[in-house]
Amino acid sequence: MPADLEISIQGVDRLVAKFGRVQSIKILEPPMWRAVYRLQRTMATYPPPPPKSKYRRTGTYGRKWTVKVEGDNGSLTGKVGILLSYAPWVGSALFQARIHRGRWATDQQAVQIHRPAIVKDFNSAIKAAIA
Repeated sequence: MPADLEISIQGVDRLVAKFGRVQSIKILEPPMWRAVYRLQRTMATYPPPPPKSKYRRTGTYGRKWTVKVEGDNGSLTGKVGILLSYAPWVGSALFQARIHRGRWATDQQAVQIHRPAIVKDFNSAIKAAIA
């Protein structure tokens, strides 16, 4: 996964030192779910149709987004994905088709938009638990 699509959280080591890995994952799971839902909401949002467009949208792109939060071996991972073969040409910063550029949000843009709020949310959860 490209580094610009990852968000690393500082302070997790202090949390683990105080509570252990299992309890730390339980503390971090709620902000992780909020993070993946933030990203999903941005990626699934449709821009206004192009002027004079006669294409009738089906809404499939917006409905097919999935989220998952997994904890194993003391780590916690949040994933946002989509179950459509054409999705990279719409929402991937690496593969977005020219026709969609500047209109449809990319994965990279969603992470950039939400990174500050996600980091703040995790930092608040860690601070509250350690305090």
